[in-house]
Amino acid sequence: MPMYQKLNLSKQKNRISEYILDWSTKNGKVLNVISPPYNSVDIFINVILFHIFNNKRVIYITDEKCENLNIIKSLKSYLNVKTINKLFKICCFYNAVNISENYDLIIYDSISTFLSHNKDEIYNLIYKLSNHHSKVILYSIEDMFNIGSKIVFPARDDEKPLIEPRTVLTRIDITSDIPFLIYDYLKCSIMSSRKVIICIPDNYNIERIYRYIYKYCSNMTRNITCVHKIHDSKVIENFNKFKRGVYITDNFDIFDYSIQGSDAIVYFSDNSKFDYKKLVYICAAVNRNRKNLEGEVIFLANEETYDMDKAKDIMRSFNKIAWEQGLLKI
Repeated sequence: MPMYQKLNLSKQKNRISEYILDWSTKNGKVLNVISPPYNSVDIFINVILFHIFNNKRVIYITDEKCENLNIIKSLKSYLNVKTINKLFKICCFYNAVNISENYDLIIYDSISTFLSHNKDEIYNLIYKLSNHHSKVILYSIEDMFNIGSKIVFPARDDEKPLIEPRTVLTRIDITSDIPFLIYDYLKCSIMSSRKVIICIPDNYNIERIYRYIYKYCSNMTRNITCVHKIHDSKVIENFNKFKRGVYITDNFDIFDYSIQGSDAIVYFSDNSKFDYKKLVYICAAVNRNRKNLEGEVIFLANEETYDMDKAKDIMRSFNKIAWEQGLLKI
């Protein structure tokens, strides 16, 4: 699909929706819709309705939380419960694994929540659910399998540029002390009535980091929370009530919630557990519903890695394409 100059976002979404519908009536088997995380799902409404109204079976796979499920919110004005139950199924990855039926249209949405499945798992699931005539749409930050057609949907509904992360490299042992630049950054965020989410790859150093963050920052805010493994939604809600604070965690469920006025620091971002996909999702999650250009993500590491560079390149590429298409407002 060629680039369209100076389109507003609504027109571009309509064009992409029409492209997807047109693709589904032709011979192509796989369509990659490449987009930043947490983007709109409205572009799939027409193709879903077209298949359902033609008595075709549709499955939409997403790990989005039940209370969110944006695709259901978008479809409910078009379909009654009986029709949805008969021809349209929506489920998470693990439930889909246990399904034995085949579907005419399979949409795999990996951008509406934090990506947790690898390419082999996704490929095997898609293969299991499809037949010779099935159409497959993959909604992802990248071309997953390098097969099929491709279209890029680069801008989100807020029409703001995506946050491009900054890298801070240090020789300081960050398990036991805080680099001055990071302290200065934390101080600036907290005093500007913002919240900072500190992401850590595992629980090995989480308590030590919590202790020195509390030591240095408790005079600026008492809202300093350390959570390992399972997140209690009430903990996140309580954290979100304050205008300022620091949330230290090795579990990224927090990004499935909308934490207003937040920044992020990825500690040990050169750790192998932070692949480029996780880093992209963290960048995209920060202030994804923001009304202005605030929000910052810092990669804190001892050295720059391929995954850190690739994550920055992906965010920069989406912004570049969206800017060239005239889809951003600043």
